[in-house]
Amino acid sequence: MHWVEESYINFEKGINWRSYVVCDVTKQNVNNWVWTPFIERGLANLIYIEVKFTIRDCSLFPGYALSCKETFSLLYYEFDVATREPPPWEPDSYKSVGRIAAGEGRFNANNEVVINTETKAVKVTKKGVYFAFRDQGACISIMAVKLILKIKTIYSNFMHGIAAAYMDIPTKLLFGLCLQVYYIVCPEVVINFANFSATPTARELTQIEHATGKCVDNAEVVGGGPPTYLCKGDGKWYLPSGGCKCKAGFEADIEAQTCIKFCRLF
Repeated sequence: MHWVEESYINFEKGINWRSYVVCDVTKQNVNNWVWTPFIERGLANLIYIEVKFTIRDCSLFPGYALSCKETFSLLYYEFDVATREPPPWEPDSYKSVGRIAAGEGRFNANNEVVINTETKAVKVTKKGVYFAFRDQGACISIMAVKLILKIKTIYSNFMHGIAAAYMDIPTKLLFGLCLQVYYIVCPEVVINFANFSATPTARELTQIEHATGKCVDNAEVVGGGPPTYLCKGDGKWYLPSGGCKCKAGFEADIEAQTCIKFCRLF
């Protein structure tokens, strides 16, 4: 058995998800792979991947489970070009994100399903990335994958297949999963009559990005240097420094942060 696409329905919770399932516990030397499509990182420096999954307890397979495990591997492969060929499957080509276990619990009865949620962070530097799920003998269902490239949705609602750009990617990829991609930025803002563009957060939550502002129309820099603002890892601005002022002949609109032509009444 390899990864198989199935439906998971829970009427009480209003869930109707497509999932990827594998359960090769009766075989030895199991090595099952499934991939996401190529995910362009855009401006992001850091990607969070959130996986919803279930794992069956090995006690459900007494006597005939040859390789039953209760974990699976999450890996990634960075690449500068999206191709129609699948990414390599050799483990040495990938970087490990981690070994994923059922931290919220395994289920050990057919009517007791425990859905686990695991979130990992990955630094990215190339144009995009493939994520891979590697099974080596567990009984797993991957319910949903959310990729957060640290506010703005790039791809969403893939319940009925991958968007047109990915339709030619082989079917071993994760078609049908609810795959959402975001990246988090400090949003565009105007403060002290300086405009700061949307700025991607750094590769570490504890790091900050220094952004340089540009004076609004009809304004000029105050002091010796350009205005600056710090972008924190949670997507919030703090500690503005410097700023701009309206040029001669223009009046400051503090609320709108604009400089308007000063008009005499006589």
